[in-house]
Amino acid sequence: MGTAYAEALALIAPDRAAAVRRIGHEIGVSRQICAMDYPSDGLAGEALGRAVVAEIVATPDFQAEIAAARDELAAARATGRTNPGCAAERAALAVPLP
Repeated sequence: MGTAYAEALALIAPDRAAAVRRIGHEIGVSRQICAMDYPSDGLAGEALGRAVVAEIVATPDFQAEIAAARDELAAARATGRTNPGCAAERAALAVPLP
């Protein structure tokens, strides 16, 4: 599911596609770390996620939804507002670990 979500979100925000895809991959890896999946499950899930999005991206309804989501994202970005939680997360991640 992580890869399917990531591929769809990458279509909405192409400027963030690499980061979104990395997070989608990390979702699958986290399932392996938690011993919920085998590595082969993760690879198969990624392939399936990409295949599902490749199929639905050709449908007019999905294309309309992606276009609407891009417009919504552009409007949100135009406000210049950000989530305060994101700033707190960036600050926390900037602290070096011992």
